[in-house]
Amino acid sequence: MTNQCIAGACLGSTGFSYTLSLINGKYKMNILYALMEFQVVRFNEMKKYIGTISYKTLSSSLKELEADYARLEELISAINRTNNSTQAGEGAALSDLLAKRDCLKGKLSILRGFLDSASTLVRRHSVSEIKIRSTVDVRRLQKQVDGLSRDLRQLEETIQEKNWTTELL
Repeated sequence: MTNQCIAGACLGSTGFSYTLSLINGKYKMNILYALMEFQVVRFNEMKKYIGTISYKTLSSSLKELEADYARLEELISAINRTNNSTQAGEGAALSDLLAKRDCLKGKLSILRGFLDSASTLVRRHSVSEIKIRSTVDVRRLQKQVDGLSRDLRQLEETIQEKNWTTELL
């Protein structure tokens, strides 16, 4: 294993750094976890879950989270507008390619699961046991899965290229 040095890296301009900046704060992650785990939580219950936190700190953290969600909504809307207006070749919008990618992933998942079941070998311990044979052409299905996997890789390359070269509207 080689050690990597990140001395020259600038993490401040990355998406990860930006995401962490949105959810900074001592109690925000605890509040988010409590809301995720318990859905609707009353103010006093939240205080009980988190522990030693003042009402002022809790209320300001909740207000900050509301502002963060407002910003998240703006970002999602901007991403959707950008995906709808970005042409990705052959007259297809980037959002169309994303839908196609999601459908290909679902189809591949189903076919791979079916292929795993169809290609499972059953060992017989004696000649008198029933021999189980596959009723589907596993080779043909595997070629279909390979072709769809290739199409998915090419589609993901196109989507990644557009993600890197397109500015957010």
